[in-house]
Amino acid sequence: MLARIPLVLFFVVTNSAIAQNYSMRNFTAVDGLPQSQVNAMVEDANGYLWIGTFGGGLARFDGREFKVYTTLDGLFSNIVSYLQLDSHQNLWIVHPHGLTKFDGQTFKRIATPAINQKYIWKLFNLNDTIFFQVGSQGSIGKIYRDSITVWDQPILPGKKVFYSLRTTLRSICYLLNDSSFLMLHPNGGRTRISFKGIFNSVSEMVNYHRNILLKTDRGFYFFDYKNAKFFPANLSVQDHIVAYDSLSKTFWIEKAGGVWKQPVNSFQPTEQVVTDITVLQILFDRENNAWLATSGNGLFKYAMPDFEKCASGKLGSVMAIAQDKSGSTWLGSRSLLKINHGKVTHYQLNSSNRNEIMEIKIDKTGEV
Repeated sequence: MLARIPLVLFFVVTNSAIAQNYSMRNFTAVDGLPQSQVNAMVEDANGYLWIGTFGGGLARFDGREFKVYTTLDGLFSNIVSYLQLDSHQNLWIVHPHGLTKFDGQTFKRIATPAINQKYIWKLFNLNDTIFFQVGSQGSIGKIYRDSITVWDQPILPGKKVFYSLRTTLRSICYLLNDSSFLMLHPNGGRTRISFKGIFNSVSEMVNYHRNILLKTDRGFYFFDYKNAKFFPANLSVQDHIVAYDSLSKTFWIEKAGGVWKQPVNSFQPTEQVVTDITVLQILFDRENNAWLATSGNGLFKYAMPDFEKCASGKLGSVMAIAQDKSGSTWLGSRSLLKINHGKVTHYQLNSSNRNEIMEIKIDKTGEV
């Protein structure tokens, strides 16, 4: 998705690069963003960032420019409250009183029953069925083959949904009003797991590796939903958790009107990312960048340069850099390195040649 650096002839990486200096860029209407309130984001399989706004419609960002879609292109509404990709890479666009499905070519509007104009939020797909929440009374709806088959019904008789979450194992987790969780699994199975007697209420849920981290009235707990168990979590986070970055093992928290980073093993926040800005969602893309959707301040990209991602004391001087047709960056030093989508691959030189690589060339066929 991201534009890469052009061909460079010489670059030196020193040990100071290990400090990991991050850059921040703010995208607004000047850059082509259709609206300053960004409600939702999702990244597709091609690396495009899809952005839902409050009144400006839908935008697709390719790393350089925004392509905007509105009701004139087929959206049900220009107010987008939630975005989700299904297993076929169809983009589901949630509006307050309707939905739009985009298959990559055309938009299809899906209207809700006219007699009941409750708002829609939190949509997930499970195999060929789409589940979404309806209104404020804990009801759900279902879509099958692009038609609403269930609307404003309890997920179980007499039960209400307080909150829902897509787990890292692709199950849907529903927090119910009877002190239990309902798990809907990709294999079609269902699991009810009660937390009565362990804690009384849950105020926050966030994916934490293969568990769910719960903030409860009795402190933090890990929810091992695969084995239906709860374990106390010894964490020092005092503030609202916006997101968790599993790669760096860092919480992104809301504190004093801003967003901070707090490593898991830290007793307090260590870095302020933004201040006096309301962040609605944080998305970590495949290149390990963090995208911040804000209420009124546009879109922020928090990024670490590729060279810092692969920096180490063993790297030494980089004497050659080239970029191939796929956008991968190749570095030559005492070894050969390839950077692609934020991932670094090392290729060792032959033992008979221990000198540094002085030049990298890529021919017309793409061979290095």
